[in-house]
Amino acid sequence: MPQTPSAPRPALVRYSLGPRMSDTSPNQQLDRALYRGWLAMVLAIPLVAHAVGALVAWRFGLRTSAFIVGASVGAVGALASLVVASSKAVRKALSRAAPIVAAVCVGALFATLLAPGRDDVHRWLPLGPFSLHVSAALSPWILWAASTLLARRDALAYAAFALLFAAQGAHYLQPDTAQSWALAAGASMLLYASRIIAPIRYGTIAIMAAFALATSMRPTSLEPVPEVEGVLSLAESLGSGWWVGAVLCVAGFPFVLGRWAPSRLQSPTVHALAAYAGAIALSSFTGDYPVPWLGAGAGHMLGAYAMVALSLTKMRSDAVG
Repeated sequence: MPQTPSAPRPALVRYSLGPRMSDTSPNQQLDRALYRGWLAMVLAIPLVAHAVGALVAWRFGLRTSAFIVGASVGAVGALASLVVASSKAVRKALSRAAPIVAAVCVGALFATLLAPGRDDVHRWLPLGPFSLHVSAALSPWILWAASTLLARRDALAYAAFALLFAAQGAHYLQPDTAQSWALAAGASMLLYASRIIAPIRYGTIAIMAAFALATSMRPTSLEPVPEVEGVLSLAESLGSGWWVGAVLCVAGFPFVLGRWAPSRLQSPTVHALAAYAGAIALSSFTGDYPVPWLGAGAGHMLGAYAMVALSLTKMRSDAVG
């Protein structure tokens, strides 16, 4: 029987004499480049700031062991943020765990009241030879958990209010003025952008501010530590160049986190985290409060990379995994 010619088999590899077309449009390529640039900056700034603070402390003969711990914690936090950035499964798992995260954060804040304090101030949990500033490490998680709970359409959404009020209550009892005002600033940004009816929204904002005001009126006899609360003054005494560099280190992180966030990351949660970061940065210029990222300690370093990772959980579905 005559055989009909079979159709040619498709080539496994095709060659083209012309340039290969990109898989993404120029706008998508630009968005991806902006995202990667933003991620590189927010991961680098806290570590650079901590290195500057350690150098300032070393110039004055102060202890630098806490800076080494902070830098180590920051490096681990940066790697964890990259894991969150590259895995949609991790981001979804974190979102589902918001109620558990909220309970753990509140428990840790109140646990500080049972730990040994310093001059009747209870802000830390002892970890071997070091102490962790719990609110600095966990307040970003509280804001993120509140945002995630508020987005729910069931009764659990109301747990967000209990979470915020409990955290402010712990700040009052510790007391911790800088963290109280910073949490109030972040929560206000979050609530303002929410769809909650106006009386509840503005009433909650007023209660958060009232907590912060009451906390700031509690006197403490805690003496500032040069490499923690006084590192900005030390940098200024070294010269104007050191001062400008220190200010850029402190102010740069919240600015890049919120203002320079690419479109795929713009959300009320990211704006709330940036407002929180900006408030704790501003507090360091207004009194004897810990200087975030520039000063010694692991708490603010943990908080910084928590803010990066938690911002990434709010990426829209068109984001690069």
